[in-house]
Amino acid sequence: HALHLFGNATAAALETDRFMNLMMTLEAFLTVGDAPINQSVAEGVVISLAVPVAERVRLKKELQRCYQTRSKIAHGEQASVPFPDLCLLEDLTKTFLVAMIQRRNQFTSKEAFLAALEERRLS
Repeated sequence: HALHLFGNATAAALETDRFMNLMMTLEAFLTVGDAPINQSVAEGVVISLAVPVAERVRLKKELQRCYQTRSKIAHGEQASVPFPDLCLLEDLTKTFLVAMIQRRNQFTSKEAFLAALEERRLS
């Protein structure tokens, strides 16, 4: 499902559609149940990146800001996406997908992947 959403993002003519599909790509991997989506997506992406902690903290804030933009677009409060935000989200989504593809044999299910993220988050 996530790769289908990513494909939709790459084919979308409108920047807002690209942005929404990129965010939904991450949501498909990183959300479950009643957990706060904004936090789940932002933390899940940055935990999977091989970057220093300070950079993860910065990127988490950027992703949370991007998620706020996603919510405003979804609820009709905003009609456009700042181009730097679209580029950031596209780069982070691609990096995340590559990491997931490289680790595809480590996890037997989405639940196993999310459990591993939670363990890393708490370590």
